[in-house]
Amino acid sequence: MNVVIGLVGKSGVGKTVVAEALARRLGVAVRHCGEVVKRRADELKVAFHELPKKEHYRIDAETIELARNATGLVIMEGRFLDVVLRGVPNVLLVHLTASREELLRRKEKRGRKKGLRRAGSDGGADSGELLHRRKGGKRGTIIVNTDSLTVSGVATQILKYIQAHFHDAA
Repeated sequence: MNVVIGLVGKSGVGKTVVAEALARRLGVAVRHCGEVVKRRADELKVAFHELPKKEHYRIDAETIELARNATGLVIMEGRFLDVVLRGVPNVLLVHLTASREELLRRKEKRGRKKGLRRAGSDGGADSGELLHRRKGGKRGTIIVNTDSLTVSGVATQILKYIQAHFHDAA
């Protein structure tokens, strides 16, 4: 069976680390949509939060095409996958959430680890948010609050759901 697991949620909920954990357990690759956006912005020599709309549309079209042509199990993660993959068959959206306090704690920890502040972290919307936020996508087939779970615990919950609902996928 062909299934796309799309991890969606705000920055800091754990999309990237959960996607990597799932990929290791399942032996599959991950499409990190935010990294694709950052790479394209670097190529164009613009800040990622200022990437032109047409580039977002191009990246969205690539993501849709990859999801439609997926063979076996594919993992994707990105803040707006619920909007981008709306209407694409065989997509399991997993909406990761975290409390405001936990998001702030994680962002602070991430900032200390990297020793810098993220571009666009002044509270203003980046170009991706401006493009996608009003489209109101389906927020997820399953919702997992990551506040008190380890990365492994979140991955385990998702895998149990996949095994129960997509017998051939995991």
